Amino acid sequence: MSILAAGAAPCLRACAASATIGAGLSPVGSPLSQALCAVVAKRWRASAIGWAVAAIAAACAADPAVAPTDAGDAAARVDASTSDGARADASVRADASVGDSDGGADGEAASDLPLEVSAGGCPGGPGCPCAIDAECDDGDPCTYGAACEDGACTAGFGENCDDANLCTADACVPPGECTHTAIDHWCEDGNPCSVGDTCAAKKCTAGKPASCDDGNGCTADSCVAGQGCQFAATAAQCAPANDCVEASFCQLGACVQGKAKPCDDGKPCTYDGCDPKSGCEFIGLPAPASCSDGGVQDGVCFKVVKGDSTWAAARKACQGWGGDLATVRNGSDNALVRKLADTACGKVPLWIGLSDRAQEGVFTWVSGWPGKYAAWSGGEPNDAGGEDVVELTDAGSWNDLGEGAQRGCRACSRPLVSPCDDGDLCTAPSACAGGACLPAGPTLTCDDANPCTLDGCAVGLGCGHTPTADGAACGGGTCKAGFCIAAKPTDLAAAPTSCAALPPASGPAVRWIDPDGPSGKTAPFQAYCDTGGWTLVLQVQGGAADPAAASPFWDAATPTTALPEPATLTARHPGYATVAVAEVRVEFTVGGVARTLILPAKAQSLRALVTGAAVATKATVAAWQALLPKGSLQSHCLLQGFHVATPSGAKLRIGIFGNNENDCATVDSWIGVGGPPGPCGAKGGPVAGNVACWWPDFGDAKTPALARIYVR
Repeated sequence: MSILAAGAAPCLRACAASATIGAGLSPVGSPLSQALCAVVAKRWRASAIGWAVAAIAAACAADPAVAPTDAGDAAARVDASTSDGARADASVRADASVGDSDGGADGEAASDLPLEVSAGGCPGGPGCPCAIDAECDDGDPCTYGAACEDGACTAGFGENCDDANLCTADACVPPGECTHTAIDHWCEDGNPCSVGDTCAAKKCTAGKPASCDDGNGCTADSCVAGQGCQFAATAAQCAPANDCVEASFCQLGACVQGKAKPCDDGKPCTYDGCDPKSGCEFIGLPAPASCSDGGVQDGVCFKVVKGDSTWAAARKACQGWGGDLATVRNGSDNALVRKLADTACGKVPLWIGLSDRAQEGVFTWVSGWPGKYAAWSGGEPNDAGGEDVVELTDAGSWNDLGEGAQRGCRACSRPLVSPCDDGDLCTAPSACAGGACLPAGPTLTCDDANPCTLDGCAVGLGCGHTPTADGAACGGGTCKAGFCIAAKPTDLAAAPTSCAALPPASGPAVRWIDPDGPSGKTAPFQAYCDTGGWTLVLQVQGGAADPAAASPFWDAATPTTALPEPATLTARHPGYATVAVAEVRVEFTVGGVARTLILPAKAQSLRALVTGAAVATKATVAAWQALLPKGSLQSHCLLQGFHVATPSGAKLRIGIFGNNENDCATVDSWIGVGGPPGPCGAKGGPVAGNVACWWPDFGDAKTPALARIYVR
C-alpha cells in the first residue's frame, strides 16, 4: 500500500510547511507521522532535491488535517489540484506495509524504507521554481556549488580528486573523501632511455632500456639520459680485406671502400676483373660475331637462355658463349633484356651480371662497366640474410639474392666488335678474338684515291702520302702540291652546281662549281670534290682553342681560305654557306686513320644547319663512337643532331651529348664538332673529337680529332 494510504500525509504536509525544510524536517503529529518524517528527512539529504520536494508537496496536499503554516513555503508552492491528490509528474511509490513493533517491514526500521520519487526536477525545474540555494543541493557530499538563480538551479561542481599520478585511479566517496587506488597501467617515467614503463605501487617504474641501433656499422650507438639515442660516427674498420680490395674503414658515418688491388695483365683483349673468392680473373673478349639469336643494342648483343642455375653457374655458361652475364647500361638495355626473357623464359626472374661480392654494398658489373644506372625494387638492395648477387625480376626491377639461390633464366651479353690496337700502324683497325688482338682486315694499302700522291706504309710510321711532281697530269687537270687541280673551264656557265653533279666515276680533285648557276649572285669557285660526289665545306682542327660552340666562326659566311683542298687547319671553304645539303659526311682523323659517319639532313647549306634551329639525327650511339678509336659516352641524355643545346645551355654544332643522370641538365660527355668548353675540366680542350668523364662507357676521354665535313 502507498505511504499516503498509511496515513503519512499529515506528517509530510507538516514537514513541507517547515521554514527549515532545507536543513531538516520538524516531526509533528502522530508517532507514525513522526517516523515517516524521519524517513523523508533522510531521503531529502541523500537524493536529488527535486523529487523529495515533489514527494512532500504531494503528500501534504492530499491530507487536509495538516494545513500550511505559510502560504509562501515549499508546500504552498506545489500545485495540488490533481484529482488523485498528487501531481501528474510526481508520485510516491514507497511500500509502507507495517508488520512489526517498530513500524518497519520484515524488521527494517521505518527510516530505512525505500522511497522512490519521480518529480520532473522540482523545485528548480519548469513550472516549479526554486527559492533558495539549499533547494538545489543534490545531497551528494562529492559535489558542491549548486545555486538557485532566477528560480532555476545551476549546475554544481564535482570534488577534484586528481593527484596528477597516472598510477592511481582517483575517486570521491561519501562522506566526501578522495581516494587514490593503485592501478596496473602504462606510464612514462620521463627518461627517453627506457621503454615500456609501467605502474607499480602507485609509482611509474622504468621499463627495458631503449634500443638505439641505427643499423649503421660506422656509428657508435648509445642513449644519453635527458637526450635519448645518440649516433656518433666512428673510424672503425667496416669491411675486411680480400683478394680484390684492401680493408675498408668508416668515414663520416659511411663505409668507404678500400683501395682496389691491381688486376691488369697488360693485354688489350681481356677483361681484367677480380673475384673475392679466387682473386684476379682475365677473361678473353670474343671475336666479332653476329647476334642472330639475340637482340642488339648500341653495339652489344644480348641473349637470354632458359635453364635452372645459380648465379655463378649462369655466369660460367655465358662465358662459354663468348660473353658474360649481362651488363645493363641503361633503361633501354633493361627493357630489351626483360623483353627477350619474356619470350625465352616467360614472366620469371633471371640472373644479370651485377654483384657486391668484392665489397658489401658496392655493386659492380662483371664486365667492368662503370655506369651508375640502377633499377632497384623498393627497399632493395637489402642484403637480407647475406645477398650478394642480383636478379632482374618479372616486373623489370632488380633484387639482390644469396649466391645459393636458383633461377630458371639467365641473360648474357657481349660486344659485337671489341676494338683493339695491335700496335701495327700498317694494319687495318683491329678487333679482339679469343683474348688476342687480331687485324680486322689485310695490311693497309694506304690508297687515298688521289692521283697526285704516292701512297705507302712505313713500319712505325703508318700510312704516308707523298705528293707527285707539280704539273703531272691527273684526270682532267694537273697536280699541284699533291692535289689534282682541274683546269678552269673556258665556259664557266657550264660549271656544275656541286660535286654531286659530276660524273659518278670522277675521282678526288679540285674542280670548279657554281652552286646557284650562271644567273646567281655567287661566282663560280674551286672546291675539293671527293669520290662519290662529296663537297668539302669545313675543316676543324680539334686540338685548337677555337672554334668552340660559342665562337663567331660558325655564323660567318665568307670563306677563310683560298685553298680548296684538304689541309690540317681550321677553315671555312667557299661551299660552307652556298652548297645545298641532302646528306652530311662527318670524317674524324685520329692517329692517321680516317673514320666517317653519314647523317641525312636537308638544308640550304651546312651553315644553315649549324646556326639555325636544332635538327635532330638518329644515328646509333655506336655509330658516333665509331668515329674514334674508342669513343666514350655516358648512358643518358644522348641528345644528337645539328646545333643541339641542353637545358643548361651547353651546345654542339654537330654531335651527340651524354650524361650520367637520366636527363640532359648536366652533361659530362660529347662526341662531335664545335663542342662546349668546360665539361670534365676540359677548358681549352678539344673542340672536335670526344670529351667524357663521370662513368662513361669506355672510360674518361679528352680526344681531339681533325674533323672534315663534306656535303652532297
